Amino acid sequence: MINFNDPKKWVILQYRPGAGGKFFSACLMTIEKISHWDFRVENKEITFKEWVNTQWNYDTPFKWIAYEPLHDWNTTFFSRTFPRGNDVSIDEYNKLMNSYASNYLKQIWATDKLVLDFINKENFPAWWQDSFHITLDTQENCPFHKNFLLSKIYPYDKDSKFGTAMMDKPLQENKYQNARVFDNQFEFGPFDTCDDWYNFIWKNDFRLNFNLPHCDLLLDDLLDYQKLKSHISKIAKELNSQFDESDLEYLFNYWIKKKIDIC
Repeated sequence: MINFNDPKKWVILQYRPGAGGKFFSACLMTIEKISHWDFRVENKEITFKEWVNTQWNYDTPFKWIAYEPLHDWNTTFFSRTFPRGNDVSIDEYNKLMNSYASNYLKQIWATDKLVLDFINKENFPAWWQDSFHITLDTQENCPFHKNFLLSKIYPYDKDSKFGTAMMDKPLQENKYQNARVFDNQFEFGPFDTCDDWYNFIWKNDFRLNFNLPHCDLLLDDLLDYQKLKSHISKIAKELNSQFDESDLEYLFNYWIKKKIDIC
């Protein structure tokens, strides 16, 4: 049995949905010490830039959620968003990790590389309490965050006057377990205006409206390459590592154009 009880192997990004968390996760993977989510990049079968070219591709903006970076650790015994699994003990976690973890995660665990994961809620599970934490948030009433939410995660149809929670809508392309496995409501309304829908989700969807007592960086920092590079450089130093600036700049330019296209 593999011993997964090593919180220092994890780098955990805590962020509010729509704050650019998957993009920043990709940025973190330009740090040498952090293993890549795609084994082909990790094993040098494809380059980081070739991998970037496969991300955030979509035929309509609301399907972006199915085309952004996501790991395949297969650790579905707990939820990164819902309370499910909050009460799992350290001993139970180790047993469940041995049962659920993908072969790739097990391979990475046997190396000196760090494992990147994320969480979209206030409290960390027991096994991540002492891990390396990074918290990404948005400023209150941030216009960029509003645009990102309404263009991708919570689109509003002005004709039907219904809003959709894309995290819960089953899509053939959707890689998110909750949408494929759990029968959650995903359409709401009618709402007279898009702002009515926007106010509704902030008031009623706990996945969006939860407390983050502090943050290390804001969404606005992701939109400025120099600020982004400064954050990645700082984190790399804290991890006693280096980052690939060429890959980071390529990723930023690729992603920011996608954001401009839909927003």
